[in-house]
Amino acid sequence: FNASVDWWRIQKTDDITSPTITSAIASGRFTKVGPKTSVFTNLQNIAERETAGLDVDARWRLTGTAIGNVTIRNLLTYYFTNKTRSSSGDEWAEFADTYATPTYRNAINVTTETGPWTFGGTLKTVGGFLDTEQPIEANATTRRVASHTELDVVTQYAGYKNLELSFGIKNLLDRMPPFSLQNASSNSYSQMG
Repeated sequence: FNASVDWWRIQKTDDITSPTITSAIASGRFTKVGPKTSVFTNLQNIAERETAGLDVDARWRLTGTAIGNVTIRNLLTYYFTNKTRSSSGDEWAEFADTYATPTYRNAINVTTETGPWTFGGTLKTVGGFLDTEQPIEANATTRRVASHTELDVVTQYAGYKNLELSFGIKNLLDRMPPFSLQNASSNSYSQMG
């Protein structure tokens, strides 16, 4: 048995963003020529980002069983926070548990190796989230998308020198992911092709 637990925290300053018109004016990033005023909101290194979470990786290997050498592995990432702000004077905007940044992702993988054959399955789960790409707000009307789990299986044969054959099925149980309004409202996160 082998396991590791990693708590991590990433703080990034000077992230690239465009200042708001108000913050650009407050920092003097404007010119006035006659009746025309130009406010400069071009990209700048003024934003900040903070992300913190927990990674768990646990493995258990059983050798010499009736079905071969069995390995069971669990991988979990849990986000405590995922927040940004446009500049150091702005309020933090929390994005953990919103669209594209669910609170957790987990994968349980079981494989068995016997001779040249390997058989495996992976159960992957993505946590539910608020159906918005905006920062988290206390809003009872924000729709919640349920978590999603799917099962992938693979069979491999490595009985030939310098050749490995694999056959896999992704989403064996044919479960559709839950519907999100964000997929229909913009092309920001869609898979094309």
